[in-house]
Amino acid sequence: MKLKLTVLLILISLSLPMLPAQAAVKAGSNCKTAGITSVVSDKTYTCIKSGKKLVWGKGVTIPKTNPTPTSSPKPTPTISKYLESSQIAAATECRLRDFFQSKTPGDDYNNIGFPIKIHELPIKGKINILFLPVAFSDIPATKDETARFIQYKNHMENWFEHITNQQLIPKIQIQSNWINIPESSKNYDISLPSDSNYPKNHQLLANRIIQLSDPFVDYKQIDAVLIYWAGSPTTFQYDLGLRDYEISTAEGKNRIFIWSPGPFTYSDYGFSAEQKRERLWQFYIHEMLHSMGITGHAPAGFETGLGNTVLGLSAAIDSWSAFLAGWTLDEQIYCAPKILLSSSIIFLSPIDKKQSIGKRSIIIPLSEKEAIVVEAREAIDFSVNWPSGTKGIFAFIVDTSKRNDPRNPLPSNSRRYESWSYYLPPKRLVDSGKDLDGITCQDEKTRVGCAGTIRDFREFLATAGDTIEYSGILIELLDYNLDAIIRISRS
Repeated sequence: MKLKLTVLLILISLSLPMLPAQAAVKAGSNCKTAGITSVVSDKTYTCIKSGKKLVWGKGVTIPKTNPTPTSSPKPTPTISKYLESSQIAAATECRLRDFFQSKTPGDDYNNIGFPIKIHELPIKGKINILFLPVAFSDIPATKDETARFIQYKNHMENWFEHITNQQLIPKIQIQSNWINIPESSKNYDISLPSDSNYPKNHQLLANRIIQLSDPFVDYKQIDAVLIYWAGSPTTFQYDLGLRDYEISTAEGKNRIFIWSPGPFTYSDYGFSAEQKRERLWQFYIHEMLHSMGITGHAPAGFETGLGNTVLGLSAAIDSWSAFLAGWTLDEQIYCAPKILLSSSIIFLSPIDKKQSIGKRSIIIPLSEKEAIVVEAREAIDFSVNWPSGTKGIFAFIVDTSKRNDPRNPLPSNSRRYESWSYYLPPKRLVDSGKDLDGITCQDEKTRVGCAGTIRDFREFLATAGDTIEYSGILIELLDYNLDAIIRISRS
């Protein structure tokens, strides 16, 4: 056996090609093939022809380089330091019933508490929306705005997909040609809702627009008409706006929502008219929300979402309104009635983010009509225009027996005026001694000449380490990495 193995090894060794030993490479020594190179130590030698011989050249020193450090992937931040508490109560326990007692006609148009009031626009299923560009003889169309309408369409589809958890799907049409009204815009008196001729003057213009556009539009298939003026109708005092309005067309009668921007949108007041035009899709959604049962305009009037500042920096919607509309899933609500609460830790995902996973809101019922709502916020996606790096939590009160006092000058978070919601200040803001009211009046007794103080919304945004206390409840923002980590307890 050993003999066979020895013979086999000899045969294998004989079958291998014989390679000549390579002479030591140094400058001036012989080499075989011109152009070949050899690296020895820190030099590169090249075989060159010198006279009739091939020899190794002098060699070129290889420059030393500092190796680029390879970046190892950053570890995913963990939140294992804290253990999330189990649910205290079902989300149904946080659906506070509406307790508002109407005082004047129309002030109960929408509910703050459950159930939501249903109007002409659906909150689930499908909604058919038409963008309608309109020009007047004195404000002619000067350019094709189709590209802008497509941007609005994309923004709105994206908003409805994520904010409603895909429960309300818009079908958006864009009327390709301008609807040209042969009369001057000055022929139409679009006045404030307080005017004696309202809404007749609005209906007059709306009927004219429907009449001229009817040959191009099947209004039986439309829920909402969003009008876009070719320019600023300088004599208009207000938006052209009609809710649940009955129209007559070639296809028959239908009840629709009609809205257009007012003079503010076309001015440079506050910020440029072009910036307002870019965010006009937010304005349209804001007005449609009212006809879906969402009151809005609270808490406060800060740059916190399109429920407040319709053309502002954030297009998010407060988490109570999303809960009321049924767009927030029950598993995304951490319901913690005060009477059951001891101490809980909850992880909240920011409501500004395009996602449908994770908890989106903490609701702490204090009574059958009042609750504290906590939501995480971040300068991302629907609030990407916020100052970079902004992140924290808002806490606000919801009172289903209240409505917004129309005398409250926006923006304000003033308790002098009735509202269904107010932001709760972090302890650091309370300790700072700053004015929390945000209202100044020429006459305090009669509240004449009152104005809201425009303030940075971040004053009311609790950041890591901040605490908020109200009605025996302590809210602490422990950390904010991927999610906001919040502890709620009885104080």
